[in-house]
Amino acid sequence: MSNYTYRPGLGIAYSKERDLKLFEKMARRGYKPIHLNAFGFYKFEQCDPEEVVYAVDYTNADPDTDDFEDYREIFEASGWKFVYGKRCGKYSCNFFKAVPDTTPV
Repeated sequence: MSNYTYRPGLGIAYSKERDLKLFEKMARRGYKPIHLNAFGFYKFEQCDPEEVVYAVDYTNADPDTDDFEDYREIFEASGWKFVYGKRCGKYSCNFFKAVPDTTPV
């Protein structure tokens, strides 16, 4: 059995709530998102099942700079753990997870 599975998304820009609900459903099944390809398919890696909520945020901070670390620390100080980020042009799309009822940032 593979440690990975793929699921189609409608596009985080078009159906953010639906795609984030997909992440939450997959987390309950024991999979975490690790990649989004150019065709809109999410790659999930097997992990321990967990009950979490997901959020997405966009920034123009370059992931290889201290600015990005400062950006991540703001979320982590509020209870949101960085999961995955994808560079799209001059912006990056970043996914975070937290326990249910965590205050959104």
